[in-house]
Amino acid sequence: MSVNDDLPFLCGAQSLIEQAMQRDLPVLGHCLGGQLMARTLGARVAASPAPEVGWHHMQCVDTPSSRRWFGPADTHEVFHWHYEAFDLPPRALRLATSEQCPNQAFAIGPHLGMQFHVEVDAAKVELWLTQHDALYEQARDRFDTVHRPERIRRDTRRCLDAQQRLADRIYELWARAAGLISQ
Repeated sequence: MSVNDDLPFLCGAQSLIEQAMQRDLPVLGHCLGGQLMARTLGARVAASPAPEVGWHHMQCVDTPSSRRWFGPADTHEVFHWHYEAFDLPPRALRLATSEQCPNQAFAIGPHLGMQFHVEVDAAKVELWLTQHDALYEQARDRFDTVHRPERIRRDTRRCLDAQQRLADRIYELWARAAGLISQ
């Protein structure tokens, strides 16, 4: 699915994102959600020069906002499954980047858009690997940034625990900003 697809529910999602951001209700977007946030804020979402499927390193930008969301580590290995990428929206702070995808994450105030899937668990990765995805099959043979299932499974065993700790950090910060847990 693409934010550029003509699907009514995507327009509805963009409207909800816009309303929440106007009310300063923290919005958190993973991959398609991050792309929807970027597009809602006026940024372009288009084919990525190097689609990413599998576990890839992202480099954190050395800013207080990036450290707040992602902690003191300079890099994180995070899970991706995307063929498109977002440009940085106006007024957004770039929080993370990579060689393949210059905009891995951005923030505007309490809102966080990510190009990666920090929310996945092993079962979701396995489900995605067993679904027919024609784009994956085409990209797998053209780009070294699109990993084969065996590598994704191996990397999931190696990387998932650290990513889940990163997800816990991100979700706790988001929940605090949303007033769902006390400061």
